[in-house]
This record gives sequence, C-alpha cells and structure tokens, in this order.
Amino acid sequence: MSDSKTGKKSPLVTLPEFSFGITEVLVKAWLPFVLFMFCVGMVYIANAHYSNKVVVNTAKLNVRLKELRSEYISIKKELMQAGRQSELFKQLQGIGLKPLTEPPIKIYIGK
Repeated sequence: MSDSKTGKKSPLVTLPEFSFGITEVLVKAWLPFVLFMFCVGMVYIANAHYSNKVVVNTAKLNVRLKELRSEYISIKKELMQAGRQSELFKQLQGIGLKPLTEPPIKIYIGK
C-alpha cells in the first residue's frame, strides 16, 4: 500500500500482500504429520487425565483403608475385653451364676 500524497509505502501490510509461503503441495505433504501429532497430543492429554484420576482414587482408597484398619482394631479390642472371665461374670450375675471357688473335679473312666 502506498500513500498517494507522499509516495511512501505504508508500514501496515494487508494479509493478501503478506506471503506465508504455504502452497497446496506443502499442505498435502505435511497434513499426515500434523494429524499424527494431533492424535499423539490427544492421547497424551487423555493419559494425563487418567493418571490423575488413578492418583486421586488411590489416595481415597488409602484413607478408607486407614479408617477400616482403625475400626478393626477397636472392634477387636472390645471383643477381647468382653471375652475376659471377669467381664463374663459381671454380665452373668443377673442370672445367678458365680465364679468357681474350687478347682474343677476330674472324672476318670476306669478300664
């Protein structure tokens, strides 16, 4: 573009005047490579999302495992404490059972 008054070219160049050097032959030659790189990029992004999902899921499962382990230990403690002889006697006093004061009698069967 030239300025009609001064005869100088304008520093602004319009798009049709600017040449990118892209021809139909170059587009046809590079199209498979560009499509391949696009597909590789999509696979890369999908893999990143999948790996983040796996990491988050693993963290959630580790938290759940710790909760279940602590619950198991507390229930096991309660069960072991409830199975002690002194605890059983406390629970069975209402029925009228009392602890043994004498050792058990051994019964021998003669041959």
